[in-house]
Amino acid sequence: MPTALIKNHTPSEVENETLSCGLAKFGPVKTAAQLLQADSDHTAGERGFFASSFAAKLDQALPASFGMVGTSDALNTTSALMQKAARSEASILLLGESGTGKELAAKAIHAHSPRAARPLLPVDCAALPENLLEAELFGYEKGAFTGALTAKPGLIEMVDGGTLFLDEVGELPIGLQPKLLRALQEQEYRRVGGTRTISFDARIVAATNRDLSRRVKEREFREDLFFRLNVIPIQLPPLRERYGDMRLLANWFLRSYCERDTGMTKTFDEEVLRIFDSYPWPGNIRELQNVVRRMSVLSEGLLITTRDLPAEMSQPPGRSSDSFQEKAARFESGELAFGAAKNQYLSLFEASYLRNTLDRHGGNVSRAAETAGIDRKTFYRLLRKHQMAPEKFRGH
Repeated sequence: MPTALIKNHTPSEVENETLSCGLAKFGPVKTAAQLLQADSDHTAGERGFFASSFAAKLDQALPASFGMVGTSDALNTTSALMQKAARSEASILLLGESGTGKELAAKAIHAHSPRAARPLLPVDCAALPENLLEAELFGYEKGAFTGALTAKPGLIEMVDGGTLFLDEVGELPIGLQPKLLRALQEQEYRRVGGTRTISFDARIVAATNRDLSRRVKEREFREDLFFRLNVIPIQLPPLRERYGDMRLLANWFLRSYCERDTGMTKTFDEEVLRIFDSYPWPGNIRELQNVVRRMSVLSEGLLITTRDLPAEMSQPPGRSSDSFQEKAARFESGELAFGAAKNQYLSLFEASYLRNTLDRHGGNVSRAAETAGIDRKTFYRLLRKHQMAPEKFRGH
């Protein structure tokens, strides 16, 4: 399958959108080698990341992952489901932590759907109060409220055979949910202040970082609307579960931002990438993107070293400026959904336990696994999950 092509967007719009969460560039590109042609003169040495070996990795990564950079099993499983779902007319619910790329996934699904030639219109359900969100979504008639000097169609009408993307749908006000449910069921609605019934044709893709089933139990989200949206649920994996993808993404961002911000070709020192490997990335791809851009702009040389790391990431492997309890407390603030906070807490515990056990035994996996009370195969699986190399802990 060729890389994704998003229609009805200018090249600059596509570049800005696709870069934001790790989606590969869109356009008439056949192989990753073409994407990296400008770097083809680099060697495959320690500082020549954009060499033929990386091009080969991207050639493998791009077609298999629905245009998203990565080769991990977690991403490939999600991408395969996205491809199947894109060809249908069924509603899709994208689930995942903040920063995992839900909006970019929605755009990729639309670009590969039968509705690709029609518009994709996003609605940020968390950005507006209920009355304004209703007017934005359904439109209004002249005189419907103070300031409504003319009639205005809503996004649900303007989508006109395309895809309506309900972003942050978990934040949709409870008072607006019945009207949206009826519109989706009947494929028709009335503008605010209107009496005329208007039919519409749209495919629905929704996204949330909330646990909607829990919100249903708490009566903060209608169960019937949840079932209407949750026809094909797709879980986007957090970066910590995408084994092997972090380095591809980090170098992809670095190349893109160097071209945009500095005009220089910079590379990461291997120790920086090792620290990246052991960091839990609670902000996922968006956090990685911001860290890479900051380092690419502020680093003085062509080689980005540990001196350029943000303060919270500059500690050596196996040691941290914060205790486990201090880091874990960040997930108890109530900012994340229960499921997401629980998963991040468990991942933090696993990573901290693995680091401490390996550090205690000098990187000896057999002894570490014996202390942990698990077999070596399971211990190695956990190391792969958290992108840890035992060699880093030898000699501590």
